[in-house]
Amino acid sequence: MVAVGWQLLEAQAPRAAEVQFKAAQHKEEVEGDLKGAIEQYKRVAQSADRALAANALVRIGNCYEKLGNAEAISMYERVVREFADQEREASEAKSRIAKLGAARTASPGGVILRQLPFSPESTWIHTDGRHIAYIRSGTGEIVVTDMDGRHSRVVSGGRDSGATRRVFSPVLSPDGKHVAYLAYADPEHHQSELVFQSVAGGEAHTLLKTRAGDSLEIHDFTSDSERVLIIVKNNQSGIDSLCLVSTQGGSVSKVREGKAGSMDSARISADGRFTAFSERVPDTAMNLNIVVARTDGGGEAKVAEDGDTNQPVVWLRSGGILFTCSRTGDSALWVQPMSEGKPRGAPTLIQSNLGHVEDLGSGPDGVVYLGRDASNHETYLVDYDPEAGRVTTKPSLISRQHEGRHRAADWSGNGTQLAYIIGRASHDLIEGSDVIALRSVSNGREHRIVPRVAVLNFISSYDGRSLLIEGIDDRQRYGVFRVDTQTGESTPIIIGDQRQALIQPIWVSADDEILFYRKWDAATRQVTMMRRDMPSGDERALLSVPIPNSIHVAPGGDRLSIRRDGPVPGISVVDISTGTEKSIYNAPSADQIVDMKWMEDGHSILFFTRPRLARQSATETLYRIQVDGGSAVKLLEVPNRTDTDHWMRVRPDNRQILYTVTEQHLELWSLENYEPKQ
Repeated sequence: MVAVGWQLLEAQAPRAAEVQFKAAQHKEEVEGDLKGAIEQYKRVAQSADRALAANALVRIGNCYEKLGNAEAISMYERVVREFADQEREASEAKSRIAKLGAARTASPGGVILRQLPFSPESTWIHTDGRHIAYIRSGTGEIVVTDMDGRHSRVVSGGRDSGATRRVFSPVLSPDGKHVAYLAYADPEHHQSELVFQSVAGGEAHTLLKTRAGDSLEIHDFTSDSERVLIIVKNNQSGIDSLCLVSTQGGSVSKVREGKAGSMDSARISADGRFTAFSERVPDTAMNLNIVVARTDGGGEAKVAEDGDTNQPVVWLRSGGILFTCSRTGDSALWVQPMSEGKPRGAPTLIQSNLGHVEDLGSGPDGVVYLGRDASNHETYLVDYDPEAGRVTTKPSLISRQHEGRHRAADWSGNGTQLAYIIGRASHDLIEGSDVIALRSVSNGREHRIVPRVAVLNFISSYDGRSLLIEGIDDRQRYGVFRVDTQTGESTPIIIGDQRQALIQPIWVSADDEILFYRKWDAATRQVTMMRRDMPSGDERALLSVPIPNSIHVAPGGDRLSIRRDGPVPGISVVDISTGTEKSIYNAPSADQIVDMKWMEDGHSILFFTRPRLARQSATETLYRIQVDGGSAVKLLEVPNRTDTDHWMRVRPDNRQILYTVTEQHLELWSLENYEPKQ
């Protein structure tokens, strides 16, 4: 009896430690209480379970890093010293020691990071420290303004100039006199062109035009403003080309080629001899190395290749590279000294815990400008009377907690559970992970999980026991994963390549055997509805339409609806068995259909419209239309915030509708005094 009791106690001890570990993880990732999590992890670190104890010490080090506490290195050193037999934890600890141990003190006065008082309402901003170029939300115009926003001018028209000349991605030249930007050359947006124009106005010069289906990205200018650094994406061959384009005549010189979607964030050195860019590690979705290549094709060297997301920001006057390194969602700034295109010594940590930031340009005085994501996502619920065919309540927030961070939601197919995402606070200095709240429809009780997948999109299973998530797992694989709603554990269903094609789960059958998903193919610029048999893995394509059109599936999986963009926007329905297509709605040419969702009875479709010229109206309108015919009925008007599509879902009994309104915004920050002591 005593021996049996002792064995039971031994068995229960590891289980108790596991419970303590999960409680600490919840405090760290869900509650954001890093100091409280550290204390709980310390108790787990005393466990007899060596794997769990080592993991707890690594997590303590992670928490200390986020708090900017030098104790992080001590924790990692303890793992290496005392838990060498735990290979995964010891390896991670060594990696963090190598990175943090290389950190030296920055410049004598300390790094100066400050938010600028003016930041345009735009999702695209570029600055040279004297002017700001941005895309005006709603109209799509390219606007150039001074740094305080008091004096601005429209450089190129947006949607009011016609669909064939929609413009995007403006980048200012270093001399501040010109702007390079991209424009669509055809109504279907299949062909892009690189345009060069004076900031003062005047004629726009097309430097380069792609072949149909290919695309361009602008990355940088040479310091003399005479060449533009771009990436040309040949979607037929699957090859990306890093090129320099002359602003005088449009002549093109190729710097390097790479697999489609592999190169990003290219920056050219002040002397024009070297180009730094990030290159994706094969078979991962997020890991990026930094590569430096000679512009004359004379060789290259890897600068940062430690399994994180590394992206060059700017070449420094000293010849080094300022770059960002992202880990668990946070960004830190580092400087890598360089000599003749090769790393010289270890990199120096400049600033940690920046949140999600992106490079917005640099000034002639060496000041670097960063954009910090300050977007808001809010999900609303409205009651709907299916018999009367009208909305019966005003919109209400899905939750009063974590306002501005609810970016997606869905009901289980049986209507018993509502799942919604509480997104990470991306503008905070200390970030957590995405959290999914699961609410009982009958009693309102909630529990939360931290999925081991970074969530991009999701649907709920019929019984609510799992979610099918489009995302990236902890092994950096992109695809569709089944996530258990009790434990957060994930299982891959479809593994894909995010740079080549997006995979979005749309509908799953009640028996969990049939999955419909959308595949957005960058090479063909087609969106395809796929039908997958879950037990066998067999798939077939049902219908393809050119991007930016979209496809949705009816409940039951027997019909598809097509949302058509272009000069005559509209909605049509396709019978899958016969292939018969019927138009059910044509929108006024001045409007744009921005989202669409079938009602759960399969008899009608909901859709949002907004004016193409958003400055003519401050609202978007939700309509319902019968599939068998009839006029569209207006249900609701909501604020027009950005060009982002609404996330929309319908409760299985058709008595409630939810939608998400996104307000995208970048804060503008400046970084000074960051070069390390020599």
